[in-house]
Amino acid sequence: MKKGKTVFITIFIIVIVVAGIGIGRRFLGGKGEKLFSLMKMPYSDRRSENSASQNQQSTGNPAEERPFSSQKQSVISVTTELVTRKQIENYIKVNGDVVAETEISVYPDIAGKVSRIQVRVGDYVKKGQVVAMIDPSLPGSSYVESPVKAAISGTVTDVVAELGQSVTQSIPIVEIGSLDNLQVETFVPERFIGNIEIGKRAELSFDPYREKTFEARVVEMSPVLDAEARTLEITLSFVDKENLVKAGMFAEIKLITEVRKNAIAVPSECIVQRDGESVVFVLEENTEPAESDSNSEEMSHAEQASADSSAPFERSPQPHEHPTVTQRKVKTGISVDNVTEIIEGLEPGETVVSRGQTLLENGAQVQVVDTKAETGTGEGGAA
Repeated sequence: MKKGKTVFITIFIIVIVVAGIGIGRRFLGGKGEKLFSLMKMPYSDRRSENSASQNQQSTGNPAEERPFSSQKQSVISVTTELVTRKQIENYIKVNGDVVAETEISVYPDIAGKVSRIQVRVGDYVKKGQVVAMIDPSLPGSSYVESPVKAAISGTVTDVVAELGQSVTQSIPIVEIGSLDNLQVETFVPERFIGNIEIGKRAELSFDPYREKTFEARVVEMSPVLDAEARTLEITLSFVDKENLVKAGMFAEIKLITEVRKNAIAVPSECIVQRDGESVVFVLEENTEPAESDSNSEEMSHAEQASADSSAPFERSPQPHEHPTVTQRKVKTGISVDNVTEIIEGLEPGETVVSRGQTLLENGAQVQVVDTKAETGTGEGGAA
């Protein structure tokens, strides 16, 4: 009787264990399989397995993943510019008036009334030609009319007197100018006069001819400054004589103050400030060989072997798939029209980052989305 009871209890215990295993596998899934496999392992093997599992949890990465230290860094999209040599011209902008090179006022020889005016504005007169007549007679007397003659040959720019007007020797009758040689008069602020000299080039533009520029050069400089305005008067003469420009027109002047020939230059936006220094980011082409298929296959076998042995596997750093940039300190010169002269730090033919550089650090990987080979010119200094 006792033997039968013992057999019954044994069978009951086995049923409970089998049922518990089934339930555990159902609810624990893979972890349950691993748990029961560990229960079947010898104690030494079980201890090694637990140690490997703890190592994986401490790094925060599964065995088949790469550690954080070797994760691929982010790639920044940038645009680039090719470093070239070019001529840079610094300048200031001022305004001026077109005047005749020679312009005089014609006065009568005697006082009296203007009896005749024989010219109109725009007429060309020769030296000695009569332009008006003056009647010097007084009430009760009669005198012969006195002629007013042109002192120079030129164009009548203004008729000052009116018919019947009483004039004296100090009142002009007409104004005559030599319009064959027009000039432009302007004033330069005191802070710029150190860069102004006879022969300096200028580019002029006028409202009626916005698409055209006229070249001129400095021909006269006042020996003194205007004490109130602190400006120096200069005179410009046109290089090419054209009939388009008229006396009295308003001129916008771009006066060249410095010229740097064959200078190394980049767009000003390429230069950023880091720790108080001017730096650029130079593109370095990737010269490391790309990862071959055979290497990838070997790596896959190695990873599989590592997974099978339940040991963590660390992949060695791979060659860069994108070009990198090098941060380089530069010494700058003049900046004109969003173009900056580079005195030290760059050579022609190198490529620098023009957009996206504010996010870069030394050695960062980049993806070039556009490259420009030329840099333009724009605004210079303003007076």
